[in-house]
Amino acid sequence: MLNVNIKKLEIKNNKYENIKLKFENGVYIISGENGIGKTTLLNLIYNGEGINSEVEIEFFNNKLTKDSINNYHEKFITYIEQKEQFINYLTVLETIDLFLNSYNKKYMLELVENFQMDNNLNKKVSKLSGGEIKKLQLIIGLLKDSPIILIDEPQNHLDEQSSEYLKQVIDRMKSIKIIILVAHMFDKNDNKINYIEMDEKNIELKIAQMKSKSNVSTQKKKQKNETKYNTKKL
Repeated sequence: MLNVNIKKLEIKNNKYENIKLKFENGVYIISGENGIGKTTLLNLIYNGEGINSEVEIEFFNNKLTKDSINNYHEKFITYIEQKEQFINYLTVLETIDLFLNSYNKKYMLELVENFQMDNNLNKKVSKLSGGEIKKLQLIIGLLKDSPIILIDEPQNHLDEQSSEYLKQVIDRMKSIKIIILVAHMFDKNDNKINYIEMDEKNIELKIAQMKSKSNVSTQKKKQKNETKYNTKKL
């Protein structure tokens, strides 16, 4: 479980107060207009602090403090950012080994194959394209196997096949991990995805729930694929 209590947050000219976000295992998409502060919110969840902010974070019954933040980053949370600084003269495999002390090699080979990076393991980072750099970021982040995963704009530079595979991986993980994304690659009518909606005045968590079979059967034509939300006013 991850609880984020935002007492005060200012993003550009937008001010937020008394926002409570509670995350259980599942997929959460941060949505809002460009420039509203979606990446800033991800950074806040990762670091526990930001510019002009007062935030409390509780993860698995532990409060995030200056003393616990290294443990939080090492064991509990992974942040796959839009850009990552890799060492250009290292190969892909050397980079994976550098970032991870240990990992599931079978799972690594699955990720490498499905992201079409199996022929690039011995290629130097300096020779990788933008799409291949993004795939390397995702492979490392997914191999870390943290209970909380943050991903910022994962679809950027990804080909369609890789985007579809990433959605499959996320779908497999959603029952055992908290996955929070800024992304445009998911169907908003998917009744298994939760949304954090940001606007100039509020940050609102909407929890997706499937309709009961009786409701679906009585309104089959009109509401066949409709998602029902229980909205928490924050």
